[in-house]
Amino acid sequence: MARTRHILIEYDSVRRSLQLSIHSLGANSPSYRHTQIGYVTLATMLGGIVAVVALSQLHVAPPLFIAIGVFLFIFSALFSSLTIIVSDTQLESHFGLGVWCTRVPLGEIVSAKITRNAWLEGWGVRVTTRGMLNDVSGTRAVEVTLRTGRAFRLGTDEPEALAAAIRAAMDGRPPR
Repeated sequence: MARTRHILIEYDSVRRSLQLSIHSLGANSPSYRHTQIGYVTLATMLGGIVAVVALSQLHVAPPLFIAIGVFLFIFSALFSSLTIIVSDTQLESHFGLGVWCTRVPLGEIVSAKITRNAWLEGWGVRVTTRGMLNDVSGTRAVEVTLRTGRAFRLGTDEPEALAAAIRAAMDGRPPR
């Protein structure tokens, strides 16, 4: 029994050591990374593309419709997902293929709290009464307040995990 307890203690200390090593693999190693896909946005854009292609097959699509189809395809590739990364030095968010990127040093962040967006505020990049909003789907978000007093919100389908990761990174510890 004593030998088993000794092995478990050694295993636990090695596991903690590995967790700390993985967290401190180097500057800017992400402690949190999540991509949320805006399925409604994507479905709407792809539906528009299908409609344009169908109209073009019937030879009733003027060049304007084709241009709209190309625009919808590009828009869906660029804005149908939102990736949020929390590293040991910064908070970063970007849409789709890396467009509309926001980077904030952790030292500038004062707080991160879970909040809800009004459905009227919509999705995408928005200027609202509570600051900038980056969102692809849903009404849940994390509001980040900076030292300057400025605030912005990041829409996410896992606000608890994002807020915890930001707070943990601000405190300089690995997230739970």
